[in-house]
Amino acid sequence: MTARGPDIDARSRGTSPAPPSSPVATRATRSRWRDPRMAVGAILVAACALLGATLLGGSDDTVGVWAARRPMNAAESVSTDDLIRRDVRFADQDDADGYLSADIPLPSGATLTRAVGAGELVPRGALGASGSRVLTEVPLSVDSEAVPSTLRAGAVVDVW
Repeated sequence: MTARGPDIDARSRGTSPAPPSSPVATRATRSRWRDPRMAVGAILVAACALLGATLLGGSDDTVGVWAARRPMNAAESVSTDDLIRRDVRFADQDDADGYLSADIPLPSGATLTRAVGAGELVPRGALGASGSRVLTEVPLSVDSEAVPSTLRAGAVVDVW
C-alpha cells in the first residue's frame, strides 16, 4: 500500500476492486388481500359510500301533486290530461295533504267546485263529484258592455 491509497494503486496496476455483493431479495410471505390494512380500507370506503347515499337520498323530500295545465272554471270536469305533475317540497305532511296527490288516480267524473288558474296547485277542496253541486242554468239577456271581460263560457256567476 502506498500513500495514494488502495484504490488508486489497483487502478494503476490495471486491476479493479471486486464490487460489493447485492443483498438477497426477500419476498412477501402473505397475500396482499389478506393484509389487515386492505380490509380496513375496504370497510372505510364501503362505510363512506353508504353514508353518502343515505345523506343524499334523504335530501329529496318532494311530493308529487297535480297542478292545472290551463285555466279551468268551476263545474268543469277534470281529467289527468288537464293536469300536470309538479314535485313540491312542503314544510309538513299536513300542508301536502291539502293538495291532490299525483300518486293517487283521480276519481272518475271529478269536477271543480271553484276556478283554478293555470299552473296553480289543485287543492283537494276544489275537487268534487259531478252533480255534487246543484246548478241551475238561467238564460239572461245582458248588454255586452255590462259583461266583465273575464267572464267565459261555462263560468258560474251569482245573480242578484
